[in-house]
Amino acid sequence: MLAAGTLLTTDLGALWVALPVLASSLGATSTELLWINDGYGLATAATMILFGSLSDRWGPRRLILAGAAGFLVASAVAAFAPTPAVLVAARLLLGVSGAAMIPAILSAITHLYPDERERHGAIAAWIAALSLGVGLGPVVGGLLLQWFWWGAVFLVAVPVMLLVMVAVGRGLRVPAPEPHAARIDVGGAVLMAVAMFGLVHVVKAVAAHGPGLVEGVVAAVSAVALVWFVRHEGRRTDPLVELAVFRSPGFTVALLLLMLTLAAMNGVHSLTPTAVQMLAGVSPIVAGLAMLPGAVALAVGSRLTPVVHRRVGPGRTVAAGALAALAGLALLVLATAVSVSGSVPGSLGVLLFAISAALVLLGLSPMTVLGTAIAVESVPPERSGQAASISQTAYELGLVLGIAVTGSIGAAVYRAQLAGAGGDVSASVLERAGSSYAGGLEVARSDGGPEAVALVRDAFAHGYVVAGTVSAVLTVVLGLGGLRLLCARAART
Repeated sequence: MLAAGTLLTTDLGALWVALPVLASSLGATSTELLWINDGYGLATAATMILFGSLSDRWGPRRLILAGAAGFLVASAVAAFAPTPAVLVAARLLLGVSGAAMIPAILSAITHLYPDERERHGAIAAWIAALSLGVGLGPVVGGLLLQWFWWGAVFLVAVPVMLLVMVAVGRGLRVPAPEPHAARIDVGGAVLMAVAMFGLVHVVKAVAAHGPGLVEGVVAAVSAVALVWFVRHEGRRTDPLVELAVFRSPGFTVALLLLMLTLAAMNGVHSLTPTAVQMLAGVSPIVAGLAMLPGAVALAVGSRLTPVVHRRVGPGRTVAAGALAALAGLALLVLATAVSVSGSVPGSLGVLLFAISAALVLLGLSPMTVLGTAIAVESVPPERSGQAASISQTAYELGLVLGIAVTGSIGAAVYRAQLAGAGGDVSASVLERAGSSYAGGLEVARSDGGPEAVALVRDAFAHGYVVAGTVSAVLTVVLGLGGLRLLCARAART
């Protein structure tokens, strides 16, 4: 199960480092790249609560097997996608398949480890597995791109998911689920999906080019769907989401902080492999290896959180983590500046980016473990699948919104910088380079010459620094909110 968790996020990180090559091969625009990038997380967030409910009814074993099979098929489609649209569709199917597996695995952990201390350790191991995949993804992607085409980053999932299906089918033994007479709340799941897809679309569009009539209509539809969902769930005797759990301020705030954590962590982190390639001037494999310290830091931080939490308390653990993350984001600005200026060798710029990513991921890891533990422990074991799905929905939604907000803002700043650039570079070259922040450098090299390359690198650097600033603001909010929540919870217990 831990291997499956690692692979679910390795797929995401591998895509980050492949974006420049992918953008050039498929001719994907910045908007299409954003959908390719976070379509996975969006589909996961939109369907995970439904699968959490199914896990409680059908048992986690069936959901893990079904999710692994779907992930295998979608990975093969993504690897050979001929157009951006097909790749987006495959990424959505990957997200749905991941949504089937994640709450089922957390539910299985709850059944397998009834002791609270052992359960905390198992949850920490699960978060570490997810975190390790995020960090290892760029490394795996860089290695594959050294010898294969971009689609190879998706084919890694095929043999791993086959092994997961065999291992779970033969070895996972959990208590049979209690029978439920009520039907699955498909209507609630559809309303939630409409609300989430609309929200993310509006965030992308407004961040990219400002509000408009279409964005207003989509926002209204999303809001209506959300209100309808709440009323629909309140009337059902066996709802998709037990709204009563949100009456606990601690539970609700923990979910919000989980969402902020992932938004702060993955928003800028998803752009870092591209930044290392564009600004430090290195190959995909070097950019991937530069993310390895972040993978180690995130996994180690997740594993150490329960130990540090017991010794110094939750408040100090989260506060220290937030300070480390802010230091990493400050170093990110320095790494960007020196790389663009050319005042230091490219290898030193890569090192600075690597240390920055490690500090950010180490600092934000405590809240992912503590927030998940709070959510799962807030309900009886027979509802653990739903609690796990709600917490992981917050986790995935934070990832999606972080990428959508920072990616859209970064892309908007990038385009604005190129649109206002002077010099001898033709406007048509700058316009084509501005259509894709990941593929713009290739356009500049082939059609614009050294001056165009310098303009593209400088424009990307501006957008990247703004994205880092957004992550820094979210980290400050996270640190203050986490400190207050966890200290209050410790005082009550």
